[in-house]
Amino acid sequence: MTRHLATAALMLLASAVPTQAHALPPGTRVEVFTTSDLPVRHIPSIEGVEIAVWRLDGIVQAQAVLSRGLPADARRAARIAGERLQRRRDHLAPRMMEAARGLAHALLDDGIDRYPAIVFHVPGQKTSVIYGMRDVSAAVAIHENAMGE
Repeated sequence: MTRHLATAALMLLASAVPTQAHALPPGTRVEVFTTSDLPVRHIPSIEGVEIAVWRLDGIVQAQAVLSRGLPADARRAARIAGERLQRRRDHLAPRMMEAARGLAHALLDDGIDRYPAIVFHVPGQKTSVIYGMRDVSAAVAIHENAMGE
């Protein structure tokens, strides 16, 4: 119940904050950690601000592609999955590597323990995180409002 109240409060706050003004200083890095089933919305273009999106489910998606419709026989399934991996390596490997880098970065560098999460690295300020949002423009507005107080 508390989680639902926090989500409702966050959504109410997001709807009350204007999403067009951007005062993030140059050199700011905004990182969005999410999965393909939770797509990011409204990524603004802010001069001097880098916005990176990390999709954390690339390994799970690759595994699903490789294992779809495999036979029950383990040896045959392993052979087919290996063949699929060889054929799709150029497409799957980058997604898997990006997901692994994103997971490591989220956990080890930023201490992110759930997603979606939007992380603000503002020069001269402590790193801050907004959890539960996928609308980057609204998160930027909330962050700016919080920093202005």
